[in-house]
Amino acid sequence: MVFISLCCWCGLVLLAWWSPPKCDPRVSGLITADDQLLPAYVMEIARHLHGIPGLFIAGIFGAALSSLSVGLNSTSVVILEDFVKGCFKMKPSEQCSGIFVKLLVVLLGLLALSFVFLVEKLGGVLSVTNSLAAVAAGTSFGVFTLGILFPWANSEGAFIGTIAGFAVSGWASFGANAAIGSDVLRPRKLPIPYEHCGNVSHDFALMFEQQHDEADVFPLYRLSYHWFAPLGTLVVLLVGALVTWITGANDPSCVDRSLLSPVIHRWLPQQKHSSTLDEWLRTSDSRVSADLFLKDLEGGRKSHPVMKSSSKKCPRHYHVSNVTAALTHTECFIRRVSGIFWKRKIVKINQINLRRKVKYPQSRKNRNSY
Repeated sequence: MVFISLCCWCGLVLLAWWSPPKCDPRVSGLITADDQLLPAYVMEIARHLHGIPGLFIAGIFGAALSSLSVGLNSTSVVILEDFVKGCFKMKPSEQCSGIFVKLLVVLLGLLALSFVFLVEKLGGVLSVTNSLAAVAAGTSFGVFTLGILFPWANSEGAFIGTIAGFAVSGWASFGANAAIGSDVLRPRKLPIPYEHCGNVSHDFALMFEQQHDEADVFPLYRLSYHWFAPLGTLVVLLVGALVTWITGANDPSCVDRSLLSPVIHRWLPQQKHSSTLDEWLRTSDSRVSADLFLKDLEGGRKSHPVMKSSSKKCPRHYHVSNVTAALTHTECFIRRVSGIFWKRKIVKINQINLRRKVKYPQSRKNRNSY
């Protein structure tokens, strides 16, 4: 929000500065792109301050390079860990991994540098960045909205809805940028008063003229880049709800309310407790976890009387049928853990006594005779 607010504030400052009776720098041909308005403004107001325009440009390049370096390094490490080591099951050494990551950073940097010549033909940097970021932002927002507002949504619906939302919003975003780059579609600009200006450049006048018939352009490509994120969100919700209805919806009474938005709590049915506990304990994962845990406890129990007393009243197998039985077995678990604790405590005390006997071998009877 702070970044967007600063961008809006800079836009309002530029609009107020270049308003009549001043002429827009694009009219006279001083600049050729909308992204050059802010540097032109800095050069206009700080030209008499030596070093300030250079410091401003250095700050912009420093911020851009820092963000770019973080992205390149993280992308290289992700490719190494998830693809090289994860998918292909390769185990390179530390030296080979370092060389691979450094080479990958160089290749990704050259690829990013080559995109400069492509972005130059797509219009402003802000529109291209927002249109590409909207693909991931709209899809992520749709998945979270589906999870917190629709308690009957299942995993199949969320997964297929995510894929569909990403595909549709990516199709619209890349298609619109490709149409702009091939000059089939030209972004529309708001009219600017330039009648009071003297010489008007021909390129600036062409910005407001529609020389192409956009009726043959696919309607999805004619959308503004501001609509790509809502489009992805809407597709995720619709496809996710449809797939959930086809594959079988979840029971809202079995969903934990803390995972849902408080806005819909008033319309949720009463939550089930005992039956859901039985269903959870019948699953294979819970049985395996309980068996492994009990085996560890049984293996750590020795012939110490404290441990024997802690496990006498506890059954070896856990068959929980209701909440009362669950509380009983929880009490048994506490006794087992306390038995292990006291066993370790007694062993530690015995070790201390043994050290004392080694240090003072004289018995208590001989000491008392003195």
